[in-house]
Amino acid sequence: MIIVLCALYPEAEPVIKKLSLKQDKADRFYKKYCNNDNSICLYITGPGPINAATAASYALAENKTDIDDIQIVNFGSCAFLDGNLKPSGICLCSKIVNIDSGRTFYPDMLLKSSLDEATIVTGSRIYEKKFENGKDESLVSNNEGRTLQESFLEKTVPFLYDMEAAAIYEAASHFIGPHQMHFLKYITDEGDGRITPEIVRTRAQESQDDVVEYLKSLELLADNLAVSELSDGLLSIQDRLIEDLHASFTMQHQIHQLLRYADIAGIDFEKILTKLYDDGKLPCRDKRQGLKVLEEVRAYIDGSTEATE
Repeated sequence: MIIVLCALYPEAEPVIKKLSLKQDKADRFYKKYCNNDNSICLYITGPGPINAATAASYALAENKTDIDDIQIVNFGSCAFLDGNLKPSGICLCSKIVNIDSGRTFYPDMLLKSSLDEATIVTGSRIYEKKFENGKDESLVSNNEGRTLQESFLEKTVPFLYDMEAAAIYEAASHFIGPHQMHFLKYITDEGDGRITPEIVRTRAQESQDDVVEYLKSLELLADNLAVSELSDGLLSIQDRLIEDLHASFTMQHQIHQLLRYADIAGIDFEKILTKLYDDGKLPCRDKRQGLKVLEEVRAYIDGSTEATE
């Protein structure tokens, strides 16, 4: 099942029409739109971190019987902050920063995509720029008074700003893992106040084909994961990893999901483990070290690190 979360109806409207989603009027708390078999359900959360976190928790609690197979997609508008190149289309967010707490999160990029990657910064205020002496200065700052640019901005990838992504990630992480969360954003403004519902709707319309293609690919991946069973060989690897990583219950679940994905994607998991054992990273001393090594395993699987390095 795929749960799509949009802050505003103008963001969601083109996707609702493209996928022929129908409103579920039985839901008393949110505007909810589903396809015929309820494999895709879209919720209008309302803007801001509190609304976003509440809606994410509600949607996951409502569908808790299928929690292991749920994928969350946060789709919506954002402001462009900085970067070498301003994306013209939709972006897949590989890094999320909560400007209020300074915490950083990394969704697992298990679904291969040709979309541009970006970092998104989430705050509780609308992003604006003010102009003093010909210089742009962000009105948004973190709890230490540092501006967004001073605190987080690196020029290597586009930096975006919204009011929902980090809140959805933090709320959803109580129910599901990083491999079950996806953040798709399109740019409507640069904090200059020149944004209207029509601009939001038009940019969403321009992005709808990429979003629908991503959702269909994600649906196929989710279906494959739902029916996949680990072979005896992979079950043996799973048991060995659980022991050598000193894995908690949550880590055990993540190991299982990563093995399922690797199996479907045709990834040579034994090659990954051989390198980790050869490098002396496995077995681990304790769970703390195990968490770090598990992140390395995930990086090998999502393609951000090569097992032959």
